[in-house]
Amino acid sequence: MSEVPELRAAVRASAERRSRRRRWRSANRVAPAMVVLAACVVALVVSGSPEADHSEVAATPSPVATSTATDYPIVGQPPGTETRASALASIASVYRAFRRPPRASDRLRGFKDTTFTMRGQPATQVDRANARRLATSGEHALYAAPALQNGHTILCTYMTRRGRPASAGCGVFDPAQVNAKPRWSKTFYRPAPVYALLVPDGTKTVDVHLKSGKVLTKPVQDNGVIFAVQGLRRIVWHDANGTQHSTRAAI
Repeated sequence: MSEVPELRAAVRASAERRSRRRRWRSANRVAPAMVVLAACVVALVVSGSPEADHSEVAATPSPVATSTATDYPIVGQPPGTETRASALASIASVYRAFRRPPRASDRLRGFKDTTFTMRGQPATQVDRANARRLATSGEHALYAAPALQNGHTILCTYMTRRGRPASAGCGVFDPAQVNAKPRWSKTFYRPAPVYALLVPDGTKTVDVHLKSGKVLTKPVQDNGVIFAVQGLRRIVWHDANGTQHSTRAAI
């Protein structure tokens, strides 16, 4: 009987040693996991920065994000006096594509809404009958259409891939700002994002400057340019008067 307490003490000591070893192994498994988690959080913060090169982080063959250099400053403003006809005339004054008659190829197939509303914004009515296909490149096509928002002229741009909707965006249109604040978009794909840019009459080509130092020259088609590249630094073009303009086209 005198050996029973000693046996119990030995069993207890052995159990405590095993428990300490389990805690040590658990702590060493958790530590690397926390390091990985922290690295993921840092990566997400960096990729979400306005200065980040998002062309390097696109992960799927489908568009995962898009952005246009537009905004909606109509909230809080009094209603405008523009009409469907005057909106078309304003856009046609700088984009020759809208001065020609519509073609069958200009139809916005797949984009069904003619009226849509964003939170906190007046409804936007898209003039689909006067949409134009501006440029094509491989399996991508760029379209644009006039629209009205609370009596103000709006220009909407659309991109399709293999004939299906890929991205869309709308913004207030000012014919005096088409070079200073050009309408552009960026849609994320692998292996490279797709860029689209609208330029006014008189611009025949744009120069695509890459971070590598290489410069690519792209032709303008009906006031539109569309191309896929990695590592874009800047897009440069000249207006009808020879004045140089540029945009980073980056988010």
